[in-house]
Amino acid sequence: LGRRDKKNLWLGFREAVSQVSAEEIHGILFWQIKNLVLVKTSQTNPGMNPFVYKKNQSFVSNYSDEELKTLSQKLTQMFHMRDSYSTLELELEKLILEL
Repeated sequence: LGRRDKKNLWLGFREAVSQVSAEEIHGILFWQIKNLVLVKTSQTNPGMNPFVYKKNQSFVSNYSDEELKTLSQKLTQMFHMRDSYSTLELELEKLILEL
């Protein structure tokens, strides 16, 4: 997600779906977006592990503030609306393919 590499993200998603629940994958993607927002909005390390902070610093240039906000909103909304009109797995796949 951080690299904004749609193909490899989708391939990893399809592989992960067979091993873990869509809720777990959703949590990992939401955690990544949260980390990107933290790094983008702070001048110094906001308390992350130095490796995680440095990695997210390299990814943060791939997204604008508005894109991160939109992704965060979409992930939150799809989690709360899961199984209402579509499955969480399908909605995550749509989000990945829209990147």
